[in-house]
Amino acid sequence: KTINHAAKVVQAGDIVLVKKGEYFESANNAPDLYNAIGCESGTIGVYIATSGEPERPIIFKAHPGHRVKVRAKKKPFVIWCANYIVIDGFITESQNHNHPSEGGIYVKGRYITIQDCECIGHYVDSSDNHAAIYIVGDSENIVIRNCIIHGTKGGHNSHCIKSYEADNVLIEHNEIYDCWGGIQPKGAGTENWVIR
Repeated sequence: KTINHAAKVVQAGDIVLVKKGEYFESANNAPDLYNAIGCESGTIGVYIATSGEPERPIIFKAHPGHRVKVRAKKKPFVIWCANYIVIDGFITESQNHNHPSEGGIYVKGRYITIQDCECIGHYVDSSDNHAAIYIVGDSENIVIRNCIIHGTKGGHNSHCIKSYEADNVLIEHNEIYDCWGGIQPKGAGTENWVIR
């Protein structure tokens, strides 16, 4: 079984606990998102497209005390048009170190929490958008807390956390280092951010 298999079958209220190990994931159920996020089919790791509910989020969590690393050709986790999702306790790293679409966690959704994760970035020789955690348009109510994010470098658009037009974002108690840029909110619709 894979983490991506769990992502295909989860329902609101489910908790996916992942035991220690390094997981190289490839989402054969993900569509070709090259035009949207620079990822061809097969380059996304865990593809999450099922939503939780307000009192019943879907939680992906590293088993307490276990070191769980998720790798993929480009993006280890993609939350695509899904709401009420929690990503908790994972280490993420891309295999493709020469493309700006490499990164850890890509978010397009609402009520998403990313916590206690480590996102390992790399140098990419590009001026294109490049981020360890990337939040895109129409996303809102996003929480990023207690994460370690490092190594994202390359050009003026390389950042640890990047967002386009996301509202109601809380970024708190994270450790960010060895990156060319820290946190970059962009776009006319970017409102109600708290960084502390």
